[in-house]
Amino acid sequence: MSISSFQAAEHFEQRVQQISELMAPFEALRLELARQHTRVASLAAAAQLELAQAYLPALSAEALQRAEKLTGFRGYTRRDPLAAMAKQADMLRRTVARVLADENYQRREYIVGPAGSLTLERVEVLSLLEPWVHECQRFEGLDQFQELVELGYDTPDYEVPVLSVRYWKLWAAGDGICQALELDDFGDDVLPAYRKVAAERIRWQGELARVDARIDAVHELVREHDHAVATLPQLPAMVLTASQQALAGFFENADPALLAQWLTEDQDSDRSLTMGLRKTAGLQAKLGYLIELRTQAVDGVLADLSGRQSKYQRKAAKFRRKGGRSVSSIDVEQDRRFDEKIPKFHSRHAKLSKLTRRLVAYNGYRRFELDNDPDLWWFEFTGSRPSRLTPRLRSWYDEHPEHRPDHDPALAEAAAVAAVAEATAAQASADDLGYIS
Repeated sequence: MSISSFQAAEHFEQRVQQISELMAPFEALRLELARQHTRVASLAAAAQLELAQAYLPALSAEALQRAEKLTGFRGYTRRDPLAAMAKQADMLRRTVARVLADENYQRREYIVGPAGSLTLERVEVLSLLEPWVHECQRFEGLDQFQELVELGYDTPDYEVPVLSVRYWKLWAAGDGICQALELDDFGDDVLPAYRKVAAERIRWQGELARVDARIDAVHELVREHDHAVATLPQLPAMVLTASQQALAGFFENADPALLAQWLTEDQDSDRSLTMGLRKTAGLQAKLGYLIELRTQAVDGVLADLSGRQSKYQRKAAKFRRKGGRSVSSIDVEQDRRFDEKIPKFHSRHAKLSKLTRRLVAYNGYRRFELDNDPDLWWFEFTGSRPSRLTPRLRSWYDEHPEHRPDHDPALAEAAAVAAVAEATAAQASADDLGYIS
């Protein structure tokens, strides 16, 4: 059986359009996963800072040593915050003493106050500058005057070709300027007159800059003094915050299970530390899963569809080149099977969207025991085994089919969570997204 090449081309062009429509929701899901990653990253950073604040609630030698002991962080040993604070406080006190001893600071009211010497001098310089600014404007305000000056019009430096249209336009502009200023010649009369007033303007602008620099120097002394005086009492809180932030950064790559074990071995540890560790571990796991869903599951589907679309584009172009001739319909008939795959792509998108919603909605981090394998966070978040679209995760669950997360028995909702997990486990096969060949 044969059809026209145009009919075959139209068929494959329709396929190209169908695939574009199939790709659109996956591309939107990819953007949503990226947006959620940014949001969760912000939550993770906040949780790490909260945890650091719990480990280091105060700034003291004992608190710093205890935080290092319980976390393995050695940043405080390498750079002692207390020593750094003492050094900074000494520098601030030296700044205050230096400024207080400066005669310009002592006499600041008489120098830069409303009736200060430099304030009055500035007023005088401005009054002497203003007439020259006005005189320069009489020249510079004329149409094309500054352009002519920059080009060196009517001087040996003027290089505009005589035979160009621009040359005659600039000549007309120069004549107009001479007429407006009631002077005879641009080079002999206008330029010397302008340069004279411009030189005076530059002179008084220099004087103004000199006075302003002296005024600014006095204001800088005041700023230095006020900043140092304001910072000194705030220094302990500032150093504590910086120390907590350094510890928070350490938690990003720390082993939460190991830290949790150290807490169990410490008789004085606060339970809030364990809760904080679970939360930071859960948020870090969620970040990793969002990346896996985006770069493996969704990108994998998009790569598959993109490859199919390129194939159809090549087929459409091939049949268009045949110019309407009769061709075998076998390519089109074989492609009919793609119609069966379209609902599977829609189903895959729906299931990936559902997984994403489950993942981002989870907020029960504090009940997850940290001696669980980290990959059990996936089951904790979603209540199901991962699909083949995330091969690393799926491989782990295939190797550990019976593993389920343990929960903190001290939390009342643990039993209910376990029941829900068991119920959703039965749906795992239904949530398996599989392959579309």
